[in-house]
Amino acid sequence: MARPELESLPKQTVVLEQNVSTGPEGRDPSITLKYILNFLTDEDQYRYQEWKPRLQLIKKYLREAEKALDAGELGYEQRRVRAMLKDALIIVDVHERIGKRSDGPTPWSTAKLSSQPSSKRLPSSLDQFLQADSGKPRFKRRRIDYPSSFSNHRKADIGGSTSPFAIGTRGGTNLIDFLISDEELFFENALVPQGSFSSVNLFKLDNDRYELCLKGGLKETLKRIPWRSPNVIPDIGKFQTTTQGTQRPIYTSTDNIQEFAISRGWQRAAIQQCMNAFSSYENRIVNTPWRRVVLPFTEPLPMPKELVYYPRALAPEKVHHSLKDPYSFIHQYGKYNELMNVLGSWTRRRYNDENMPEFQRSALPDNFIGPYVYHGLSVYDSHWLKIGSYLKRLRVLLQDAFGMAPRSFMLSILRDIEAGIGFDPLQTDPKYNRNDCMRRIGVDVVNTPASESSGTAQSHLQLLDEADAAWLRFLCEPSRTAKMCDPDQQPEDNLSILFINRLQNFLEDPNASGSPGVTGAGDIFNPDTEAWGRHQSSLIPTLEQALAYINGGGSVDTNETYQFSRVEAEIYLQRAAYFGRCQYIPADANNDTIIIRPAYELHPEHRIAWRHENKQALDSYNTSYKQTLVDYLTGVYNLKRRYASPNQFTHILDHVGDRELPFLLARATSSGDPEKEAREVLSRQIHDEYLRGRGSYPENGRARRRQEPMWEDLASWNLLGRVQRRKKTRLPVPEKTAQFFRNLAYRMGRTIAHAEEIERRLQISDPTGTSRWKAISRTAFNNDYNYWRESIRRGTGEIPFKQPTIQRVLEMADPNREFQSQFDKDKTSDWDILREGMINECVLNRNTLYPGRKAIIEDSSGHYNNNGEWVRGQMFQGVKRPSLWKWATNAQRRYQAPFTRYAFFSMMRWPVENQRGPWKQFLTSRQDEIKRINPRHPGQAYGILAPRIPILVTRQAFQGSKGDNSQESGSWTEGTKDTASDQ
Repeated sequence: MARPELESLPKQTVVLEQNVSTGPEGRDPSITLKYILNFLTDEDQYRYQEWKPRLQLIKKYLREAEKALDAGELGYEQRRVRAMLKDALIIVDVHERIGKRSDGPTPWSTAKLSSQPSSKRLPSSLDQFLQADSGKPRFKRRRIDYPSSFSNHRKADIGGSTSPFAIGTRGGTNLIDFLISDEELFFENALVPQGSFSSVNLFKLDNDRYELCLKGGLKETLKRIPWRSPNVIPDIGKFQTTTQGTQRPIYTSTDNIQEFAISRGWQRAAIQQCMNAFSSYENRIVNTPWRRVVLPFTEPLPMPKELVYYPRALAPEKVHHSLKDPYSFIHQYGKYNELMNVLGSWTRRRYNDENMPEFQRSALPDNFIGPYVYHGLSVYDSHWLKIGSYLKRLRVLLQDAFGMAPRSFMLSILRDIEAGIGFDPLQTDPKYNRNDCMRRIGVDVVNTPASESSGTAQSHLQLLDEADAAWLRFLCEPSRTAKMCDPDQQPEDNLSILFINRLQNFLEDPNASGSPGVTGAGDIFNPDTEAWGRHQSSLIPTLEQALAYINGGGSVDTNETYQFSRVEAEIYLQRAAYFGRCQYIPADANNDTIIIRPAYELHPEHRIAWRHENKQALDSYNTSYKQTLVDYLTGVYNLKRRYASPNQFTHILDHVGDRELPFLLARATSSGDPEKEAREVLSRQIHDEYLRGRGSYPENGRARRRQEPMWEDLASWNLLGRVQRRKKTRLPVPEKTAQFFRNLAYRMGRTIAHAEEIERRLQISDPTGTSRWKAISRTAFNNDYNYWRESIRRGTGEIPFKQPTIQRVLEMADPNREFQSQFDKDKTSDWDILREGMINECVLNRNTLYPGRKAIIEDSSGHYNNNGEWVRGQMFQGVKRPSLWKWATNAQRRYQAPFTRYAFFSMMRWPVENQRGPWKQFLTSRQDEIKRINPRHPGQAYGILAPRIPILVTRQAFQGSKGDNSQESGSWTEGTKDTASDQ
């Protein structure tokens, strides 16, 4: 069939506007590339006579098409067209390489023989040096050959053919010649293969027996053993003289020829199965396992018991001492900086503890080196304003946690916080007193001794600190369902795990999936459930929003592992619902698929476990605690009084969630024995503990002083799931746990109210009316700040720790004074020498043979024993590599570059070979970086401007003056010397 020429290919018939590219030479690539691919795959240099000119035309078209694709011209929008262009370029490259290999010089004909001499002079004779035969064929066997010569003069009437080898590749009278001829016939017509000697194709018989034996295995192979080997079957390559004086070949019967093919196929299958039985070592020794076998088997050489290691580093005695410790200046200054920070923090905490009760001492900044902002606050005001600000944010988190997992316990926590904020001694509303919370003496309420003025002892409520607030922050942890805590109900395939984990993160993030909080509920003591429910329904997320979060992008980290499609998301959403991770409403004609949070059954408060020695101690404590709490409620609510109103018991034990409890108590007071009936009602509402932490609390430990649980005793979610499956009911919140969290919540509300009172007090204007009143003047602040600095320098306190000197740092970093000798001490300060030493180590990047330092590292997995003593974990000794860029941290940098350096690590920059031409100029001008033109933007903040290393205030020390070195006080000037990077 004639092939279409490139000139005769159909051109694009659609009329386009002028100056619009439609492909090279006006041919549409979507049509032309099809013909090019068909031509390249069907033809080659041996089949097509005008191959070279046609290939040049095709290459020209493909080059122009590739340039048009890079330029963004029309006609390449479809992915199929771009794929065809890429395939065509690859096939052209293959044709060119095959042509070079067949037509060009081969390695064995051009390379010199290694065993023969060579000379640059002209040879004196033609056979002076052995040369390769240029006419030697590359392949000994040709693909297509003419019939053998003997068939022309030795005719035989066999099946109407002049010669049995007329279509064979090789001539001869051996049985193998018939087999080779049949192989050629088989590939010419594989559907109905013909035989050269008989009607049966010998090559097909050979393969059929081979495949039969391999499929049947060793059993079938032993069953099909031929009665004689193919090597003993007689050939037909013998001639005898006829009566006319001519010779004719002696042919064997057809059965013998077919027997040869069947026997040969069995022999191939037997050898193949023997090879399969060999070990990998035998195959490796044989090297060509399909041809021969090397026997017997030899054992490999045994591996040495000790691995000999030859280090590349030089011997220690041959290495200069400066290379053994390459980062001495950084290491020693790092220790100096760490010591100064520890001394400053320790002195500041000691100062705050001593001056907390006083309202005339100024609060100190966090960084003693500076800079600092003058707020005019005392130690007391600064501390409680920070605590109040944190507790306000924590209150919002608790409201979001309630909105995502509504439950009566969390509602009572929010009510306790609201009651603490709105508490007023003159308030008559009983809901702000929260009398059902049993205060713990010495923990929640502290009694003060009687004063001389009043003559009576007073008690006041303890405010909340960071350690107590951490337990309330624990309540914001996400809740779970029973299936989520069942190990048998977990996804197994990777995509399900990935989708479900990202979906859980989406549902647990109130900013992404929305949380109603308490918006729309109105008064939290008498909430409007209908309005709150409507607001909750308006925040239900859709599958489209969840899929955007799962795949990532924008403000969410991109999921680089896998990008889920809409169809896949619907499938995995059904799996998530099956595993109890969510609920959903399928999409309809007007609305998208809606995702609903499941009905959570297990919450963080269920994980609290209190320590008891054994099970008997737990049962005894449950009985005594229930009796104590009932006695307290009986007294505070005066349950001995008859005919009480249900309004008197409003919100009593509301964390239980029984709305009928006030009416049950009112009905109990109407009976014959009101106190007994009321105590029975309360006893049924108080739940015992069902989890136990082993051991006892350390003596004089924080858990015993504050009567709080320990973090290491928290129960796992799987344990809670097993307990719930064993009880076959929802787990209640133990009363001791509920009382613990409710007391913390009430104290949290009182702390927020105290912080707001301080804020109102500080909002008073000064007498001039131009600014706010400052509790501490700037003069008093400077005096306290200087006192703090002097305390660090001189060493104060029970143990007088003194500030390390910079001279000692230089002695440790440069003991032989080799680096210091390069500077003039009269003109260079110690701080400048230290700074130059750090630059020499980091910026200049000296090569090092010993890039680490041995250090002792302590494992952080220590614990307290029952005596309250800290037992250290395991100690490790290893090599600790210092950070090369430790000197360039934010705390030590004076200026920051006006560009964000994230683009430096972009893969578009590396390797360096990619930085060429215009792209190199683009990178050199830093056009790929985001310039910080808006410092108010969070991503472009400049940070605090601070000097890297303090320098002298005056230049007197540079002139060799002696006296007190003001370097020890850490003072500095506004300007610093430029580093190598700044220059």
